[in-house]
Amino acid sequence: MKRLLALLLAATAIAGCPDPATPTGRAENVRIVSADHPDLRYEGHWHRGAVATTNNSGSRLRFNFQGSRLVALFDVAGIRYPPQIYVSIDQGESVKYIVDREHIDLADGLQPGVHEVLLVVKDVDEAGNRWEPPFESALQLRGFELDAASRLLAPPPASRLRMEFYGDSITQGVLARCNVSSAECSDGATTYAYLTARTFAAESNQVGFGAQGITKGGDGRVPKAAETFGLNFQGSPSDPGFVPEIVVVNQGTNDWPAPAAEFRQGYKAYIEQIRAAYPDAWIFAMGLLGIEGLPFPKSTYIEQIIAEIGDPRIVHVDTRGWLGPGDFDGFTHIHPTVEGHRKVAARLVPLIAAATGIAATEGQDPKLASQKKVD
Repeated sequence: MKRLLALLLAATAIAGCPDPATPTGRAENVRIVSADHPDLRYEGHWHRGAVATTNNSGSRLRFNFQGSRLVALFDVAGIRYPPQIYVSIDQGESVKYIVDREHIDLADGLQPGVHEVLLVVKDVDEAGNRWEPPFESALQLRGFELDAASRLLAPPPASRLRMEFYGDSITQGVLARCNVSSAECSDGATTYAYLTARTFAAESNQVGFGAQGITKGGDGRVPKAAETFGLNFQGSPSDPGFVPEIVVVNQGTNDWPAPAAEFRQGYKAYIEQIRAAYPDAWIFAMGLLGIEGLPFPKSTYIEQIIAEIGDPRIVHVDTRGWLGPGDFDGFTHIHPTVEGHRKVAARLVPLIAAATGIAATEGQDPKLASQKKVD
């Protein structure tokens, strides 16, 4: 009798358990897609698992689904500096969301058929800890909620060209939109790095950490450039399967106080570290954009270091004259504006194409510049 009672209780427990695709406390007629679903295609530095985490502005996610409703699910526990994202459905207008809650409704009442989704990380705020878990500043995606009858489809094909960008707050997109150091004014999707990758229709890793340098760590507990290479964040190795054909380095702006010898030694070691990781890649070492267009002295050191290395596939990029006084933010006078980033990309793209023989496609995500905001 006791055994029968135990079996009945076990059967009742199993029958009463929520479907693993149905979250506790949510409607039963939904399907949950976990962040580690194979039909979600991530681009950039993401720690991938049941929760997909990125601390880099400009990271992306693409997928296709069949259904009429879409809700994004986030982990916001401990996040003091909410990240911001853009979401575009069916190549339509990009909508900006502040990720300060667990559930964000992205679409409802879509027409029947297959829908294409692009999620772009606008900014992960540099002010909070974004290197050592648990984070104060990071995008932590748990997955998506769909209608019960909906499903994900095979993702769009990945580009065969891969690019990687390493830099500081300029590559992050800090102060690109306005003159307050905040996620609102920062925009990784307007940077020279993002625009260059899109113009080549390339898969890309965009790694930019505010205040980071060759000789110093960045904001948010981020270590020096060499100590972050090959990592998403502390304890999380980046995807070893992502091997870029092209690497662009824009480091050195934050190293202005460092002694020349320390910077020279560190910068050379950093370039050699990248070369060791990617023996066949083209590496483009950008000169510094400077303050209001006036180059830093260390820009000359970068040119000298690349000449000393003498590798024909490591190219110094002379950025002198690329930007003028009106192309920088009005707060620090160091960070390019949205238009300044466009000018940098317009100079960088043909230089890369000429050196590598890889043609630019002029492809770009639609309507990213004309986003509307949903708080």
